[in-house]
Amino acid sequence: MEEFIRYQTFQNKEDFEFFTHILKTQKVSFVFEDYPINFIADKANNNFNHEWVIKLKKKDFEVANQIQTEIANESIKDVDPNYYLFEFTIDELKKVIQEKDAWSSFDVSLANKLLSEKGIVLSEQELTQMQTERINELSRPDEKTSLWVILGYISAIFGGLFGVFIGVHLMNHKRTLPNGDTIFDYSEKDRKHGKTILIISSIVIGIVTVLRLTEKI
Repeated sequence: MEEFIRYQTFQNKEDFEFFTHILKTQKVSFVFEDYPINFIADKANNNFNHEWVIKLKKKDFEVANQIQTEIANESIKDVDPNYYLFEFTIDELKKVIQEKDAWSSFDVSLANKLLSEKGIVLSEQELTQMQTERINELSRPDEKTSLWVILGYISAIFGGLFGVFIGVHLMNHKRTLPNGDTIFDYSEKDRKHGKTILIISSIVIGIVTVLRLTEKI
């Protein structure tokens, strides 16, 4: 059975409900998670702040992206002329399109519209190249993990339990790319450190457990 992968997070209930309604009408399967992001009541609506995380099957990512684009294309018809994207240069607008995973669908559609008004229409080949470069950029593992590795070894030697969590995290943590692919978040070198940290932690926990049991005998 194909797994559901994290697609998008909403912090506005109306936007979440509208998007899921469209998914249902298009017969796109999805699951979602609903949980508070903090426990401070929002006095404006007497409710808690929430996040709604939508998960889709990888094969449906492109369909969902198209739905988002169609919604955004309708929304930009009434855009405020003072909207900040109107101040962007051509290169900055292209960057919005290339890094569309970091921008709202509204901003991406408006960036396309503004470029078109400037006489710049990106070809399918250019768009594909831009997205390939973006995926390659996002696929690079996190190299700034030395602190986690150091903390992992310290925890493994002196406590064990926290080292287990760090070791498992370094070994197994993944992230989802805009195209639905999932990759390991850390480099192979750091994943090996994670395995070593897990082994040391397990040994220390075993030794400590045996010693405590021995003391009680």
